[in-house]
Amino acid sequence: MRFLRVWCSCASGVLLLLGLAACLQAAPHQPTGFASVAALGLSGTTGGAGGAVVIAENESQLAGYLAGDTPRVVAVRGSIEISDFGREIPIGSNKTVIGLGDDAEIVYGGFRIISESNVIVRNLTIRDSYVEGDDDGKTQDYDGIQVDNSHHIWIDHVHLTRMGDGLIDLRGAGLDYVTISNSILSEHNKALGVGWTDDTNQKVTIHHTWIHDTHQRNPAFDNVIGHFYNNLLEDISSYGLNPRGSAQVVSENNIFDNVIRGYLVEDNAQFVANGDVLINSGSPLRPRGTPFSPSDYYDYTLDPTDTLREQIMANSGPQTSVGVLPIAGDYNADGSVDAADFTVWRDRLGEPAGALPNDASGQPIGDPQLQVWRDNFGQNQELILASASSAVPEPGALGLVWCGALLSVFRVRRAPRRRE
Repeated sequence: MRFLRVWCSCASGVLLLLGLAACLQAAPHQPTGFASVAALGLSGTTGGAGGAVVIAENESQLAGYLAGDTPRVVAVRGSIEISDFGREIPIGSNKTVIGLGDDAEIVYGGFRIISESNVIVRNLTIRDSYVEGDDDGKTQDYDGIQVDNSHHIWIDHVHLTRMGDGLIDLRGAGLDYVTISNSILSEHNKALGVGWTDDTNQKVTIHHTWIHDTHQRNPAFDNVIGHFYNNLLEDISSYGLNPRGSAQVVSENNIFDNVIRGYLVEDNAQFVANGDVLINSGSPLRPRGTPFSPSDYYDYTLDPTDTLREQIMANSGPQTSVGVLPIAGDYNADGSVDAADFTVWRDRLGEPAGALPNDASGQPIGDPQLQVWRDNFGQNQELILASASSAVPEPGALGLVWCGALLSVFRVRRAPRRRE
């Protein structure tokens, strides 16, 4: 084995930080569901892995870092208020935007992803672009997250509330391979709409998400292939799950509690529900047609409904463990790259891709992971945080080369108190 060294030159720093920014570890830092599927030239959804890691603390920095298709991990620190009320900041391809701490939030605006691919949005609160009197969002159309004609999108541990139109809108013929997971959609009229297209082959997974105190689109699946499992719907003043058009929807092990009408199946939609629990939410439906089988596309595990409510309420929305950006090569996830990580790598040689934390190579465990460990040996979270904090405010400048991965200590973000 070659003698280990820490590279300090500018040239080696480039290689080092490319490795550092490969920052989404296996589980739970990779998606489950359609966003994980290899298709359309991508091996799955990796976001900004392989690019620089930077900190955004204001609207100008955030918009600049998210522009273009250069891989980049953009960490949001603190509360960013959007100056142009309702503005949806564009996110380019190959980006990860992730919130740090329990105060990471976007206020008075949201995001839009238009004709892009490979985007991750995690661990953020997005809130308060609602315009008084415009309950249906027909006047202003201020969405929380708007995704049009884009594929391989992962929205995870995000809390969206009180926006101007839809909390999340997924639309257009190019929409495909999307996962929404571990999120909260609350206190709003339109929660989550999927489709608005004649293309009936678009694929979306929604799991472990808490939808409460909303009115419609909880969600609505229009002409798409939808997998809806292990979700919690509470206090919905209209319908819950709404397959329509020529949608194919599989619903599994969800809880509907105090939903005026649990299911609203329309048009030629095919629908099957297995293991759902309806409490004061109407009656279960008989299968209608023969939808697809999710396991033909990806592996997943169904959690039992007897403990699901507590699990979702505790784990959805921004979380302490999710906001930490790990260092590539830190295979025991202790915050530093050292000899102990070599031992972990050695003990897992030959195991499948994804077996090691902090490995975004997408390859079975072997020489690629060893090289990443060598490149990053000696790095620790304190050094990385200091480096990332000194990033210049606009992308493309030389300073981006020296931005690193991040560590922040978080507290679990509680859902907003419901209105009586």
